[in-house]
Amino acid sequence: GHNSSSCSIAGGEIYKANKIPAITPASTNVDVTRNNEWYFRTIFNDNAQGRFLANYLKMILKVNTVKIIHEDQAYGKNLTKVFESAAKEIGLN
Repeated sequence: GHNSSSCSIAGGEIYKANKIPAITPASTNVDVTRNNEWYFRTIFNDNAQGRFLANYLKMILKVNTVKIIHEDQAYGKNLTKVFESAAKEIGLN
């Protein structure tokens, strides 16, 4: 498998069409494995990572306000979306 979510998502369509199994050690975007029974990951996905980060900042580090800086690629876009949603739920600005 690939080491980036963008490459994994693009390659995943080819693997799926040709029924070739793939495993990624680093691609965390949920779209890598969504609707693709041929692609697997050995790491957590963005949903788990984004929720964890928001809760860690609020509950452990006692932070109330954060700024988000991210790359405009599959990894950064999705992780930002998940983090913002989780932060809003727990009152992190």
